[in-house]
Amino acid sequence: MGFLIAAAIILLLLCLRLSVRILVSDTLEIYAVIGIIRVRLYPKKEKELRLRDFGIKRFKKRLGVSDEKRLKKSKKVKKKTKETELETTSADETEEESIFDLIEKISRTASDFAERFGSRLRIKLRRLVIVIGSDDPAKTALLYGAAVGAVQTLYALLCDCGTLRVSHGAVLDVLPDFACEKSRVEADLTLSLTVGQLLNIALHTLITYLRDPADENA
Repeated sequence: MGFLIAAAIILLLLCLRLSVRILVSDTLEIYAVIGIIRVRLYPKKEKELRLRDFGIKRFKKRLGVSDEKRLKKSKKVKKKTKETELETTSADETEEESIFDLIEKISRTASDFAERFGSRLRIKLRRLVIVIGSDDPAKTALLYGAAVGAVQTLYALLCDCGTLRVSHGAVLDVLPDFACEKSRVEADLTLSLTVGQLLNIALHTLITYLRDPADENA
């Protein structure tokens, strides 16, 4: 009898659906949903200030920082500032290539995922608006064409696998903005898997990772 109860509990746990809701606008918010329980994963709640946080010991510790440490910190800040300036310059030169590479990687990864696990993962889409912008109208047009092609490909793959569920009144669009210098995304979607499916995917991924490439070529 005890064995049957334990087996029933395990079966119920394996069928339990885990969801992650992602909200993107001016900020990013991520929530984990298990049944009726909802937990915010990001951003974390700010720690509430308490009277003990302003104790004398804490102030003594802060005042006890030596001048040598402060000089080291200032030198590190200056060094990081110089490195940041160099990185910003190089980033501006390769921005277009990196965006195209990102779109290509996302498309390739999603295609591989859809072939293996697409029918298991459920994506509930409420809103996805991608606004393409850059400092050059010609670049904006090129990026817009690449983004439209990638979104259409992903949409078709996910629909064919039965993965994508589009809510009533959902918004899905890709728009060019020639007056804006940066692209932006507005999204509201939920990803969900059962515990059993998650364990299956994790096991398959681990086996693939540990598999010797020589065995596949043999």
